[in-house]
Amino acid sequence: MINKVLIVDDDTDFITLTRLGLIKNHFTVSVANSVMEAKAILNQCSFDLILCDISMPGESGLSLAEFIKEKQIQVYFAFMTGHTQEALKSKHIDTFPVLHKPFNAQQLITFIANQKWLEF
Repeated sequence: MINKVLIVDDDTDFITLTRLGLIKNHFTVSVANSVMEAKAILNQCSFDLILCDISMPGESGLSLAEFIKEKQIQVYFAFMTGHTQEALKSKHIDTFPVLHKPFNAQQLITFIANQKWLEF
């Protein structure tokens, strides 16, 4: 069961809305505004699910996925993006679930509930 979620995104307004939607649905939520911040959090805490933006200043979400794989962190992982499906093909992320922005709280909860999650 997924309860503890880490949201990684550089858009603070988006993080706030997403966090509130998850909290209202009884999830425990932590946030990181960058991959560097997420890595620091992951060195101290564990999560059931990481929702990570693909494109951010500095390191991308792909970098965080590699970090998790290298550290053998047991967690479910999904990308969030505003990019089109066509644009995503070049990023080679087809092994991860992708949630397309914008989405509302109910769409997020449905996405989490309906995934056939695979751990790293």
